[in-house]
Amino acid sequence: MKPLKLSLQAFGSYVTRQEIDFERIARAPLFLIHGPTGAGKTTILDGICYALYGEASVSYRLGKHLRSQQADPNTTTEVSLDFSYGSKLYRVVRAPEQTMSKKRGVGTRSVPASASLYELDRDTREQSKLVCSKAREVAKHVTRLLGLNCEEFRQLILIPQGEFRRLLFADTAERKGILESLFRTERYRHLEQLLREAARELHKRHSVLSERRSSLLAHYELENEVVLRKRCTELNRSIETLSQREASLRQVLDTQRARVVALDQWCVQREQIKEIEQQLVLYRKRAKDIEVQRRKLANIERARELEVPGQLHIRLHGELVQLRTEQEQDQLLNKRELAQIESIQSLLAKHSQLSELATCLSERQTVLRACSAHVES
Repeated sequence: MKPLKLSLQAFGSYVTRQEIDFERIARAPLFLIHGPTGAGKTTILDGICYALYGEASVSYRLGKHLRSQQADPNTTTEVSLDFSYGSKLYRVVRAPEQTMSKKRGVGTRSVPASASLYELDRDTREQSKLVCSKAREVAKHVTRLLGLNCEEFRQLILIPQGEFRRLLFADTAERKGILESLFRTERYRHLEQLLREAARELHKRHSVLSERRSSLLAHYELENEVVLRKRCTELNRSIETLSQREASLRQVLDTQRARVVALDQWCVQREQIKEIEQQLVLYRKRAKDIEVQRRKLANIERARELEVPGQLHIRLHGELVQLRTEQEQDQLLNKRELAQIESIQSLLAKHSQLSELATCLSERQTVLRACSAHVES
């Protein structure tokens, strides 16, 4: 930010309107503001600071107290500052809260504070754009534009003249106090104290951890951290190997569990086969009875051919009819029993295969249990 032109009216030591053209001394790298006490040297700094932020160069002078005591009641206290920032030109116009004569009648009226910020045309230096028009908005926009708030502007740009004189002639200790007062470094001293306390706390924690580390190394009979890292590396490798072995054994365990399920199914089928074998014994006994009946029927047939007609013939004929009926029923039952016998023979063959599988599974289950016991240990 570079000031170009400052206008003061009824402000501080200046009763009438005064203009300071800083462009006339723009080429001078250094210039002096001098004059007798009360001539208005500090008022110039107050005007610049008030135009930008609405506050004087020192915090104890309020804006409403900056109106000149000798100003005419009809004259408005006003400050105008033209300044450049980058490639743009700005003008800020600000007036404090003040008491003035009424426009009509007798008496005074209170006029509230006002502020406006404009962009200027570089060629004509006329106001080309209104940026903002409220006191707080102007201060916020200037803060964003310059990157400094009012307090930072006072500390970095302005140094009150009384403090500057004391700073020149003070000894080291007093100069330190003046600079701390000017730049308000109490917060940094407080921060430094907090950092020192934090550093002490960290040092204590470091000492405790170092002692604990030494105790642990001695407890596990380790010479130093290098040996500890080497031991950890070896343990990690062992854990990785055991993890891989565990995964392999778990796969074997899953396979054996599947086979155990199959064995359980085989046991169920074996019980069914036992029931079928019992039925087969019954069917074979029934077949023998049928064969006896068949032979009896054949004997009756031969006796009927030899005996004469009569009551014996009639009785034998009835028995013959009954035996034929029973024979037909037995033949039908025989066919069903033969089909069941074939099914039973097929199941017996499967039973033989499942018996072999059960023996194999029993042996692998024994191996699996041994592996599981090894993994758990």
